[in-house]
Amino acid sequence: MELEKTDRLALDKKGVLQPHREGQGILKRRIHFKTSLDLYVTNLELEEGFRSPVSTPCLGRSQDVVWITGVNRVDLEPVESGKIGPTMLPAMKENIPSLIVRCPEWFTNNTVGRTRVVGPVGRYQAMLPTSGIRFQVDMPELYHPSDAAEDHVIYLHKWLPS
Repeated sequence: MELEKTDRLALDKKGVLQPHREGQGILKRRIHFKTSLDLYVTNLELEEGFRSPVSTPCLGRSQDVVWITGVNRVDLEPVESGKIGPTMLPAMKENIPSLIVRCPEWFTNNTVGRTRVVGPVGRYQAMLPTSGIRFQVDMPELYHPSDAAEDHVIYLHKWLPS
């Protein structure tokens, strides 16, 4: 757990963001070191952006820097069950060590000086990335990657429209 200073903002009477009158806030954040992420992207037009990024890749926040170690094309075969590794699932499964978190489907921010618009919010089961164990699951949206062990599966989230 880490403490982080945040710049709190508030809307003025015109609806424009301004620094909050009470100044900075403090937030507790869960952090992980030496993590690994396998990202499966179904839009192949994004491939070149991962092969040759034009700036430092990050996950949402500028301090969440990503090091890309490989970009590979794989086939994903739909399956009904298999062993899944650390991920976030939209359905609660028993006997899997995890945290229950609330996350939005998406954010949008098309107007400079305004806050983000938050899409639908759901509850997800975030499997702990430190266990190194895979768990047997039966659920929709499971796929077997062509470069994975025979019984390994991934979950591909079906995004709600914005």
